Amino acid sequence: MSKYGSRTDDKWAALREAVPSFADHWRAYTAASSYNPLEVGQNIHEFGFHLDEVVASDPEALAPRFVAIEQILPSADEDLRELITINVLEQLAGAAEDAGVDLRRLARLFAGEETRRAWRDALTWTHPECTWDDERGLVPDWPRPVPVG
Repeated sequence: MSKYGSRTDDKWAALREAVPSFADHWRAYTAASSYNPLEVGQNIHEFGFHLDEVVASDPEALAPRFVAIEQILPSADEDLRELITINVLEQLAGAAEDAGVDLRRLARLFAGEETRRAWRDALTWTHPECTWDDERGLVPDWPRPVPVG
C-alpha cells in the first residue's frame, strides 16, 4: 500500500497500462504541479477522455483494456469496481453513443462475464429505461413493443 492509502492512482494502473496510447498523456498529466494521486475520480476522468477519442477512432483498440478489466474485477474491492463501472464503462458507453458506435460492437470485445456484469450495471444507470441484450443491444422496457402480425 502506498503512503496515500488504498485509494490512489496505483489502484487502476493496470487499466492505464492496457492502453499504451495513453502513456505520454499520463506522464505529462502526473508531472504537472496540480496532480494529486488522491484525486482518483478526477484523474481517472483523464483516462476516460482519452478513451472517448479511442472509441471514436478505433473501438477495437479497446480490446486490451477489456482484458485488463476482466483480470482486475474478480479481486476488485467495491471502490475499484465502482471506478471501473462508473468512471470508465459509463463514460465509455456515452462516448460510443456520441460517436455513433454501436454498443454491441464494444460488447463483442469483452473478455468475460465479469466485464459483462459491470457493463450491464453501467448501462442500468445510464439507461434505466432499457435492458441490455447481447444480440439486440439496449432494449426499451417501456412501452413494451407491440407484436406485428
